Amino acid sequence: MRLWETLKLLRHSRPRPKFCPRCEGHNIYPASMPGILPTTYRCRDCGYQGPLVLEIDRDRDETR
Repeated sequence: MRLWETLKLLRHSRPRPKFCPRCEGHNIYPASMPGILPTTYRCRDCGYQGPLVLEIDRDRDETR
């Protein structure tokens, strides 16, 4: 797939729910602005702070 086609797919895709990798809670939010560095996320439930979060691909789950 070409770069332009990939970018179009990402732009038009639905946002995926994000979950904390430590407590699996959904009360997680971006703690830094996106830009050159990766976005840092923070969990309000357990205090986790880091660049990694869990995402669920609903389209993929429905096909199983």
